Order: sequence, then C-alpha cells, then structure tokens
Amino acid sequence: MRQASGVAGTFEWDSETGELGGTMARQVAIACAEALAAGATGYGPQCCVDYPVTDPLHTPVEMAVIVATLGWSLPPELEAVQPEPPGDELLYDPDGPTPDIPGVQL
Repeated sequence: MRQASGVAGTFEWDSETGELGGTMARQVAIACAEALAAGATGYGPQCCVDYPVTDPLHTPVEMAVIVATLGWSLPPELEAVQPEPPGDELLYDPDGPTPDIPGVQL
C-alpha cells in the first residue's frame, strides 16, 4: 500500500488490486478516470506534454504522473518511478521562427 499527501488529506493505493483509500481517494479516482478516458494526462511545465495512460490503477509510473499533476507530494515509491518531466525546451525554441506580432518589435 502506497500513501501520498495532498493539500487537505491523504490517499492510499494498492497497485496489485487497484484499490484506492483515504480521504482523497475520490479525487484520485476522478483524475485516473479522466486520464484513462482521454488516453493521456498533461505532464511537465504547464502540463505541456501528453503522457499516455492505459491502466493508472495498476501502473506505478502512470499513478505517479497523475498524482504529480494534482500537485501532491509523492511517496518515495512513486517518486522513484516518476519520469523526468520535460524541460522548458518544449515551451520555447530559440532557433524557431520569430512571430510577427503587429506593434511588437522582437
């Protein structure tokens, strides 16, 4: 059973059974259901990258991504499998085209 802390409570999760518990279990279940329905969840700075989600209740790395997007502290077991979020290089390409914005000199 893994535990994580949210702003106003905790949740417990068993990756073998997929069972959720704790005061924030409903919020985690909703986040998992939304990610599963979409097939992905936003991840990284400003959730700029879609991280694929196929079985978040049984896959630690997917649960780590979902809990991280909720802004919660991860327990050591989930922190160990959390993928490295993409960096700012995805948000700004210094070699990319210069936008033409009327009235703005770049």
